[in-house]
Amino acid sequence: MLISKIRLVRGIGHILDVLDVLHRDQVALRIHDGACLVQITVAREA
Repeated sequence: MLISKIRLVRGIGHILDVLDVLHRDQVALRIHDGACLVQITVAREA
């Protein structure tokens, strides 16, 4: 019984780690997209 609980906790921890990585990637993409948008806007005005 204890072993299955440990596995469950490890599994949940792994899922949370994956979600954390995905979230960080999403934030990085948004920052990148925002920077590209600013560059395009500046280039059009120049």
